[in-house]
Amino acid sequence: MKKSYFLVFVYFISSFLAFGQSNEDSTAFLLPVPQNTSPATPEAPTLQVSEEEIIQSRVVVRPDQKIIIQELTPQEITPLPAPIPQESAQASAYAANRAIPHRLSMISCTVHRDDAASVTRTHLRWTSQGKTPVEFYEAWSNVDFRNLSQVTTFEKQGVRHNVMFAISFESSAKAAEMARRFGRTYTPPTIPALPGNANSNPSYAVTLGNPSSSDLAVIDGLHELYKKHHRAFIAESKKIAKVNARAEAKLKANPPDPTPDVLIRYWIPENPISPPIATEATNQQQSSQGGAP
Repeated sequence: MKKSYFLVFVYFISSFLAFGQSNEDSTAFLLPVPQNTSPATPEAPTLQVSEEEIIQSRVVVRPDQKIIIQELTPQEITPLPAPIPQESAQASAYAANRAIPHRLSMISCTVHRDDAASVTRTHLRWTSQGKTPVEFYEAWSNVDFRNLSQVTTFEKQGVRHNVMFAISFESSAKAAEMARRFGRTYTPPTIPALPGNANSNPSYAVTLGNPSSSDLAVIDGLHELYKKHHRAFIAESKKIAKVNARAEAKLKANPPDPTPDVLIRYWIPENPISPPIATEATNQQQSSQGGAP
């Protein structure tokens, strides 16, 4: 009898946890990054040419570049291997992914930094979908959307959102200095009042248009994701910034040659004209002249 009570208790706890999970599904959640399981694309074979195979060679000299053009004896190139058919598991995953409703949103973000007040806000612009004419929306967010640039796909209430960002940054101090250089007066943007701590209370306010709940789904989802994962987002953004800074410094110290020398090699095939094409052309000419085929 005690065993029956225990089983009922376990069932009750399992049902309670499942109920809590179903409520959680109403908020946005990140999708796992798909792993590339397809085979690597084979590289084209390197053409090894001896001096005896070069029929003629000429050089075109430009002020900052040299172009070498060489005619070779006919070469044999190993064909690339045929692509491997997609595995059934990958095909099934692709079909399942296609069955889920998708929505692509392109969001223009201008991150404004008020240097005097040490406050960062993001100006968001996006458009409606499925409406004629298209409606344009704007909003202000207390989230620094540079920390969300790594988000490309998430799911919310059964809809898979694919997001493309265009993110720029504007500093009030630099904008004011730029305006002074051109004899203008810098006018800071009008930003609605928003909560100060974006990590604990990410919020936004619509300032243009009357977006529906479906038009706001992507904005709501991004703010929900930021609230749950802001620590990881911020850490990843800092990591990306360091990697980009090192790459920029390396590129500055070792700039590539803008006009590298070019080597062009070609050859004339042994059978440049296909016999079937030549026969067909001959037959057409004989028919037009009234001759026998």
